[in-house]
Amino acid sequence: MKKKLILTSATILFLALVILLVFKIKQKEAILQKSNTDQINQVDQEPPIINNLALSSFPETKWLSYENHDLGITFNYPGQSIPNMYWTSYDAVSQVIRPNSILTKNNILYLKSGECSFDSVETEYQKNKQEYGDGFVIDPVWRITVADVNNEQELSDFIKKHYGKSCSYHKEPIAIFPNTFDIVLDGDDKSLDVTECPVNYNYYIKYSPANKKIASWNTSQECQIGYGFEKCFDKQIAESFHFIKQTDLKTCPQEVAEFKFSYPKTWGDCKVDGQKISFRTDFEKYNVDLVAELRETSKEMAQGFMDYSIKQEKIDSIDNAIIYRGACGGGIACSVLNINNQKFYEINWDVVSNQSVPEDLDEVLVPDYRFTDDDIWTILRSIKN
Repeated sequence: MKKKLILTSATILFLALVILLVFKIKQKEAILQKSNTDQINQVDQEPPIINNLALSSFPETKWLSYENHDLGITFNYPGQSIPNMYWTSYDAVSQVIRPNSILTKNNILYLKSGECSFDSVETEYQKNKQEYGDGFVIDPVWRITVADVNNEQELSDFIKKHYGKSCSYHKEPIAIFPNTFDIVLDGDDKSLDVTECPVNYNYYIKYSPANKKIASWNTSQECQIGYGFEKCFDKQIAESFHFIKQTDLKTCPQEVAEFKFSYPKTWGDCKVDGQKISFRTDFEKYNVDLVAELRETSKEMAQGFMDYSIKQEKIDSIDNAIIYRGACGGGIACSVLNINNQKFYEINWDVVSNQSVPEDLDEVLVPDYRFTDDDIWTILRSIKN
């Protein structure tokens, strides 16, 4: 009897342990399920953050070209990146990648990761400036200021006003951009608590004596545009920044498909014939016309061209417009205009000349005139609707 009682007690104890174990497992599953639900809800409310160690999972980003003819500047920048506020933890990369925006007003240009407006970012900057006084203010994003400087005295005055009254400088030429110099500040060798040239952060100053302009921006001591501290694009963007030779333009009075084009003032008349617009160049020996044919197309027809373009650039004068250039047969250039990803136009370029072909020519004719990529882009960047 005693033996049976002991056996029964052992069985009851075993069953109790099994029941407790099952309860703990169910409880853990419930907690895990709630945690997953909370995480999903959190993702819906705010993007997760990226870990710098996950660089291998970042997609290759396309680089875009930006040019502002009014300011006489150009640079390359990545089409997308991750706002640096999301660089300290990790989760799904696709949920924090944002398109990079360029915002301009007057002589100020902003480069920022994510959608925003010029006024909202400028308000943030001015608020920080008021809070910290006239001292150095860390810009909320890249804030490029372009100013006129007619000579080196005005250049020196600009530097002393914006960087410190004891700051001197020297110029470093840029081999690939002969119209642009890097300005390097020379400090006064005093400690930060007494110096009158307190430059202990990343700064960029570009100067063009020919254009009589200076461009400057500060990026604090950390990366601003990139996929994380280990994959920063700031240096690449800055190294591509330079001043361009400014060309005086005139606008063709006639429109093609409700678009207006401008072209160099030194050229002759323009003429519109249906979907074609011809620009009489300033070549003296023959009548040489650069001809653009513009026609609307579908997104499906334009998609392949955009996917494999060799160069793309945003157009300032049309909201949400990008020009894609690619290789083509026959014409001298082929391009697609994408407006807000809703309307698409093919723009194909050719040349018409009255240069005669010699009767005894036994080779391919090489015309006396030449067109460069810049000639095409000068007109493309001028498009307005």
